[in-house]
Amino acid sequence: MRRWSAWAGAAERCVAVVISVVWHGSAFAEPHAELQPVEKEKLSYWQEGDPRFFAAARAEVGLYVKPQVAVGYGKPYWANATLEAFGISTTSFAAAYAGVRGSLPFLDLRIGARDTYSYSRSFLPMKDRYEAADVSEPHGPRARYLSLETELTGVSRRSPATSSRS
Repeated sequence: MRRWSAWAGAAERCVAVVISVVWHGSAFAEPHAELQPVEKEKLSYWQEGDPRFFAAARAEVGLYVKPQVAVGYGKPYWANATLEAFGISTTSFAAAYAGVRGSLPFLDLRIGARDTYSYSRSFLPMKDRYEAADVSEPHGPRARYLSLETELTGVSRRSPATSSRS
């Protein structure tokens, strides 16, 4: 009988430690210590508010022209799903892209298709050797191709270095 009460006492102490760890976050917390709510760290203005529908557009103009449009649902610049499209035209080619993008604060996945058309180049015929004239003048129909694209981009957060120098 005496052994049973020793086991029961040890079990009771173990249960008390587990409850203290779960409740207070430490086995050594004061029995009546008040729990302070943990404030969520604010990383961006865009994480606030409710998810919503949004639309965006922009145009880049310089040595090329690139109009872009996007419509999506979520929190813009934070966590969302977006349908996007753009066109681009330079002095040598034109292209159009359409696809979907899923964004989280630390991860971005883009999947789409791009149709590209060359203004002044054609695909090269199979040869063992090429000369400058082979690539500077078109030989046949202008080059056009469709490419499928997937891009996964991640971001990691690095805490500022701490120094222990006095």
